[in-house]
Amino acid sequence: MQRTLLRLQAALSPLLAPLGWAYAAVLRQRERAYAAGSRDSWQPPIPCISVGNIAWGGTGKTPLTAWLAQRALDAGRTPCILTRGYNAVPPGPHYLASPDNLPMHVGDEPLMLCRALPGARVVVDPDRTRAGQWAIETLRPDLFLLDDGFSHLAVRRDLDLVLLTPDDLGCNWNRPIPAGPWREGQAALERATAFLVRCTEDEVPTLGPLAQRRLGVLNKPVFTFTLLPQGLAPVSLRRSETLPPAPGARYILASATGNPGSVYATATSYMGREPMKHLVFPDHHVFSSADWLNISVSARSWEAAAVLCTEKDAAKLAPFADETVWALTVTPAFGPALLGQGDFITWWDGQAKRLLRLE
Repeated sequence: MQRTLLRLQAALSPLLAPLGWAYAAVLRQRERAYAAGSRDSWQPPIPCISVGNIAWGGTGKTPLTAWLAQRALDAGRTPCILTRGYNAVPPGPHYLASPDNLPMHVGDEPLMLCRALPGARVVVDPDRTRAGQWAIETLRPDLFLLDDGFSHLAVRRDLDLVLLTPDDLGCNWNRPIPAGPWREGQAALERATAFLVRCTEDEVPTLGPLAQRRLGVLNKPVFTFTLLPQGLAPVSLRRSETLPPAPGARYILASATGNPGSVYATATSYMGREPMKHLVFPDHHVFSSADWLNISVSARSWEAAAVLCTEKDAAKLAPFADETVWALTVTPAFGPALLGQGDFITWWDGQAKRLLRLE
């Protein structure tokens, strides 16, 4: 679906470009209104860090948010993640997610976060000002993380981490909706504190000159990262002694993310072979029993030993899954900087020490 839309946008770009420029101009005026104070914004009394992107689609925001939260937890802090919970219908405003929630109540990514980070707080509310104010009074956190927060200007932040892809620096550069996938025009990138480009090791040499041309004028650090597979976690709610499939085993892949190609590459890297079949569902898709029937029939027809999915999709598949379904766990792995000095972990530790007095 995403690839089809991108191809359609590229084909119609000459016709859609004026609409994209008009859309970007409207959002630029909105940004200026927040900066001038003519639109209300809330300044949290604790450090606030946004993790977001300029384009729609999967760039690794949620795994990076989890990494930052875990880093804070390891230092003895109490992070609170503020998220809108895409497609979620929580029982009430500023809803505190818990591991036993249903995906429909909190959303797939918030559920994944609260299960992966038992010491953190994950608050689901499309109004993140309301959520943040409630969290300050009730939960007493000492750090806010805005998941997918770059364009959410109603909450002020101390750091803006903007995630990019090689296509953002290349063929999709400054192509706002509807002519392309960007949510804002390139002028919005001036708000960023630092950039992280999700790419492979092989792409780094060619991205350096491109980053210099596109982002060098901003004088901001530009880091690289990828999502490194860590292992396989059982998805079924039923207890089982079944061992995970070994590398080289036959498997199919089912995913409902904004970047299915990246999921495919990660699974192939970990398993040492491509999946027999990749069932691609729309991003944030809520799996049904009919979907599970489709997946299980496909696995049998391909004589696959296992079904692999993402951590984000695991919670939604869990009510249906049997012992053959495994979630591929990933963590950010940081590569060399494209612009600036040092690496992201050193840079982040310096920022954390300044903002949170983390040692």
